[in-house]
Amino acid sequence: MLLFRGAGVEVFALTEREGPQRRPEELFPRFDRYLAANVLARMPLSAFAPATGRLMHTYQSFLLRLNQQVILIDTCVGDNKARPPHFGYPKFDWPRTFKQTGITFEDVDHVICTHLHVDHVGWNTVLQDGKWVPTFPNATYWFGEEECACWEAQVKAGDDLAGRIWTDSVLPVIAADRARLVPMNHRFSEAIRFVGAPGHTPGMFRVDVDIPDGKLIFATDIMHQPLQVRLPEWSTVFCTDGELAVRTRKAFLEEVADSGAILFPEHFAFPVAGRIVSVADGGYAYQYLDGQVL
Repeated sequence: MLLFRGAGVEVFALTEREGPQRRPEELFPRFDRYLAANVLARMPLSAFAPATGRLMHTYQSFLLRLNQQVILIDTCVGDNKARPPHFGYPKFDWPRTFKQTGITFEDVDHVICTHLHVDHVGWNTVLQDGKWVPTFPNATYWFGEEECACWEAQVKAGDDLAGRIWTDSVLPVIAADRARLVPMNHRFSEAIRFVGAPGHTPGMFRVDVDIPDGKLIFATDIMHQPLQVRLPEWSTVFCTDGELAVRTRKAFLEEVADSGAILFPEHFAFPVAGRIVSVADGGYAYQYLDGQVL
């Protein structure tokens, strides 16, 4: 699905899973029903399902066509991989969605993994004759050094899920000599920078893209829900360091508010793209490109 088009740039969302998942009190350890009430009441059905009290959750990748390059940012959960049961709800045919863009797997020049959580690396590889091989045969895959070091340590400590992710979605790429490991603050190209955003994981980074008339920011998991724009003190149960995640999120909101930068938060449902704007109480709100403000 095309989200944005500008001079020499296109951004597509490749949705793998979408639907009501957790209740707010299950996702946010600091959940306060009173604080959340006004925010939840403003949320569209694409973000919150009041009938069930569950937040909508989206797993998606972003496909960026910038000038002559094709760049895939994060790769969802994937197929044929042993994963936790909460990924079992109905999903879309991700390879088919990909091909509907008119771009092939062979066309991809770069795959950027902002961090190594299970829902960001799954389609890095596919099963071929009983062996995991890179899905995008001509692409260079980009991983953060800090993130890889953290996951390697978890694997050595015997963490089962980390071992599965590392073995089926990262090591095959490294073994195929398709990987590049870089610091989480890294100049990828003249137009693209990786900017460290630790807290959700130790080495997570966002992807900033300069375009002729502004900036695009692929905001990864700095925010999982629009709720966190209004209530940035709330980190999720999946953050390895919730307090650091809060500091990262607050600094990010302050940096981009009213700047005009267009954000693509990875777990926001369609229409996804928007801007951070200041509000009268001194906080922030999320303004979708169609003008709707949460």
